[in-house]
Amino acid sequence: MTLAKAKLMFEEFMDACEYDYTLSSETVSFYRNKIERFLAWLEEQGVQDVDAGAIRSFFRWLKDRGVNETTRHTYYRALRRFFRFLKKRKLIDSSPLEEADIEIRPPQRRPELPTREAMLDFVRALRRDIFPPGKKEPDFIRLRDCCLVLFLLETGARRREALIKVSDLRLDLGHAVTTPKVRDQEKRFLYFHSIKGLLKLYLEERAKLLASLGKEDEEALWITRTGEPVTPQIMNNIFRAIRKRYGWQGRFHPHLLRAYSATLSSLLGDRTALELRMGWKPNSIVARRYIQWGQEEEFISDIQKNLSPLKILGIIARRHA
Repeated sequence: MTLAKAKLMFEEFMDACEYDYTLSSETVSFYRNKIERFLAWLEEQGVQDVDAGAIRSFFRWLKDRGVNETTRHTYYRALRRFFRFLKKRKLIDSSPLEEADIEIRPPQRRPELPTREAMLDFVRALRRDIFPPGKKEPDFIRLRDCCLVLFLLETGARRREALIKVSDLRLDLGHAVTTPKVRDQEKRFLYFHSIKGLLKLYLEERAKLLASLGKEDEEALWITRTGEPVTPQIMNNIFRAIRKRYGWQGRFHPHLLRAYSATLSSLLGDRTALELRMGWKPNSIVARRYIQWGQEEEFISDIQKNLSPLKILGIIARRHA
């Protein structure tokens, strides 16, 4: 495949990403950025054929420049998706990435999560701020923010999965239906039993706000003060505002809550249940990893409690008393 042909195919791929697939704007931008950089490098190097040798040279060039494994893996993922698309559309016979016989895996790092005490204090602050001092009516934005955070934490939903319609919500059963990321699943259930009462209050206040704005037909569950549906970008803005309001240390984003939800759920040690709850494929490597991390945390905690040197010294002292 020539470089000129690859550029034409790249535009077809981007059109498919934007119009044929249910991809977020961030994902579409990710593919465009990485693949454009790869094609630009080929042109800078005077490479005319996009083959296995060119791909190996590109990844060696990245490594020689000191690009870390995590970043190299982002290029690998983007090119893998690109060439799989071309192969599926029968635009190429085989993937040059597969022929290059390279494999790049990012280092698997344990998520940096807040302590349980810090998360509990944060949740208490969210709930406390729903009602302004001296007011019997809740502040709609504070109520929405609290419900949104607890919904993500309780369900383990991805950002886009949480952007559902009111009709997708079954308050009486404590679950919602959303479109899953896993393609071979028709739907995914999000369970929120512990916050049914809070969500009921939010729905009541939501209905009042929309009625005052003349927007009773709005279907989105999460809305702004002006009655507009919350989009992925608006959700990012909401999380930035929450982070600033409560002085959250470090990054604060929807996926952090998903990782926290997975971490706590993994303590049961049931991989199948964890996969169903988080919307992962069966026999997911990610599920096994979270369970392993959870077991390690519990194991280390037990060691610290039972093999404390000072505790052992106390036992020895009592024995020789």
